[in-house]
Amino acid sequence: PAWSQPRYIADGVMIKKPVVLANGDWLFANHDRKTADIGLLKAVVSEDQGKSFRVRGQVEVSHDMHAIEPMPVERKDGSLWMLVPITRGIGERFFTDGGVTWSLLRRPTVTHTPSRYFIGRLQSGNLLLGKHLGIDEGPVSGGKANQRRELTAWILKDDGTALSGGLVLDDRVDCS
Repeated sequence: PAWSQPRYIADGVMIKKPVVLANGDWLFANHDRKTADIGLLKAVVSEDQGKSFRVRGQVEVSHDMHAIEPMPVERKDGSLWMLVPITRGIGERFFTDGGVTWSLLRRPTVTHTPSRYFIGRLQSGNLLLGKHLGIDEGPVSGGKANQRRELTAWILKDDGTALSGGLVLDDRVDCS
């Protein structure tokens, strides 16, 4: 394939995939480390299918929280639910204005190791959450907490208010 020249989108790191909102906007969640202690979580959007990008909103976060891989989901009511990995779980923020105004971080909503996770909408309308279970010390983890183990898929009904399922995809320690 023929590739175009690289171009600037925004400062920071965008590890997660963008979300295409109901209005057609592309939303990227971004973490931009500014100092050794402070970073910015940003909502970077394209309103023209990738021709241009701008920061729609941002919020300052302490690096101590390790909130570096945020992932947004658009809810059925049009609000955005931003999941944010933090030291002992997955915190959450909400927006009702497309990412301009960020709510206070609630922590931790979902227990999880400080590692990657996935959330996305299924054709059924439910959400799929993939995360690890190794948050607590126990015999499976060899007495260690916060391990990447027991990679599990969960179904979230009612836009994340009801967690069900829990299908273990990989029960090994250090799986990702």
